[in-house]
Order: sequence, then structure tokens, then C-alpha cells
Amino acid sequence: MKTKRQNKFPKIILIFTLLLLIFKFSPFLSRIFSNTEILKNNPNYTLDDDYISYENIKSKNAAVINKNTGKIIMGKNPENKIYPASMTKVMTAIIGLENIKNLNKRVTITGDIISYCNTNGLSVSGFEEGDKPKIIDLLYGVLLESGGESSIALAKEISGTEDNFTKLMNEKAMEIGMVNTHFSNSTGITDSENYSTPKDIALLFDYALRNNQFKKIITTKEYTARGIKGIFTKHTVYNRLFQKRNSLDINRDYIQGGKTGYTEAAGLCLVSFGMVNNDEYIIVTAGADGDPTTPQYNLLDSFKLYKELENY
Repeated sequence: MKTKRQNKFPKIILIFTLLLLIFKFSPFLSRIFSNTEILKNNPNYTLDDDYISYENIKSKNAAVINKNTGKIIMGKNPENKIYPASMTKVMTAIIGLENIKNLNKRVTITGDIISYCNTNGLSVSGFEEGDKPKIIDLLYGVLLESGGESSIALAKEISGTEDNFTKLMNEKAMEIGMVNTHFSNSTGITDSENYSTPKDIALLFDYALRNNQFKKIITTKEYTARGIKGIFTKHTVYNRLFQKRNSLDINRDYIQGGKTGYTEAAGLCLVSFGMVNNDEYIIVTAGADGDPTTPQYNLLDSFKLYKELENY
């Protein structure tokens, strides 16, 4: 008896179509699973049952997070809206680290970048028009000296324009659960659409600290960029936070690394991490009166909060 011969052609077409669909949507699927993993590993940062409202600081806002429990254990208006100032650059740096594989690639600092920084009074890390720093040099410039020119050069290298770069910043913010945050620039210049909360900034910093290169940079005392104007040239950037910390004689275990910020609208700000009694904490302070020439209440308030944890 003859058996009916099956036509395998439709099955081949079906398999081929499925493979095409998988290939087409693989970046999207990869991103979904990646985002799920990020959200699974990232804490929600809810208030601890024994949360302490701490009012005895100059900063208008603060959040103290125990990294082991993922709880906000102490603070002052930790979920209120703030202008993050240069704490914004934590996001700028992590986007750079995650989107550029070759950190030794050189880019050119253009005149329009320098002009923009000068016009808007942005802090800079000392790179000049025509300099050709490596990507890694820019990252140290962003995080150690809060360089506006380094931030914008990094943004343009990745996305072509700063506006396009902020799309990546906002996508990442949503990925890691920064639901009350929006970025409109890479430098933290005051803008109504560049805002966050102490809680969200802590979430961002927690996420960034998992990147070994990021952690290495923010815990570095100084860094020398070489060959920016030619083979025998160099430029050294210094960790401004560490300079201020050391001048105030603050325990180095308390503030092991971080990012300061200041604009007139934001006040003095700081996000940092440190150790107290073998527990690791992230502390965010924001909205302190003053400026870079006055007492640095962002550091002094953080120091006070770290000290308070000794008896927590």
C-alpha cells in the first residue's frame, strides 16, 4: 500500500519565517530580558519600618540607604523633587561605559563644546579645543572634575547630539526604576525637565556601582590623560570630592566615592557610598544653601548622617 507523500515545503517555510522573526526581534527580546534582570536585581528602595526622619541637617533633602536591605532607613524628604545638578553625570558616565566598547578611542574636543561650557558657566575638566582625549579620559573628566566639556563630548560621540543622548538617559532611568526622574541634558545644567529625587539618584548610583570601571573611576584620587595634544603631552584631572573630603578631615570609610553637584537652583548636592560597621550605605544630600566657596554642607551633612549610622 502506498503512503501519501507529505509535502515538507510548508514546514520549511514556517521554520524559515520563525527564524527571521527571531533574528529581527532578537535585540528587542534581549532588551526585555535584560531589563527584567535589571529590575529583579535592583531594589525598590521602600521606607524601612523603622525609618527615621532626620531634620538636623542643612540639606533640604536626603536619603540614607542600606545597600544590604535595599531600604531607606533615614532621610529628609527622600522622595521630593530635586534638581540633581552634576549628579546627573553619574547617568552620563554609565551610559558611556555601557555603549562604547573601545575606551581607548580618541575623540576631538570641538570649539562649539567649549563655547557652550563658557557661555553657560559649566565646570570643566581642563580639555581644550582641538584636544584629542580617549573615551576613558573623558569618563575620568566627567566623574572626577565634573567636566561639562567631557560630558558633552561623550554624549555627541555616542548619539551625535546631546538631545539624542538624553533619550538613552531616560530609557535607562526607566529600566532601573527611576520613576520620578527625567533628564534633558548630560551635564545637570538647571532645566525644568531635568529633575529627580534623592531616592532615584540613590537607585542610579547603586546601579552604577555594579560597573567595575565606574567604581574604579570614582574611587581614584587623580588620573593622567596622555597624548591629548601629541605623543608627549599629558593632562591630569583630580578628584574634587576627595580634595574637599580631605580638607574637612572626613573619615575615608564614610565617603569612599561619589559625585558632587551644585547649581544655584539645586544647591549643594552629593551622592556617595561608604562603610559603617561593615555595612555599605548610599547617602544622597541635596538642596543645601551655599556654593562652592562656602562651607560644603553637602559633605558635612553626609558626614553627619554616616556618623549617625554608627549608633543605628
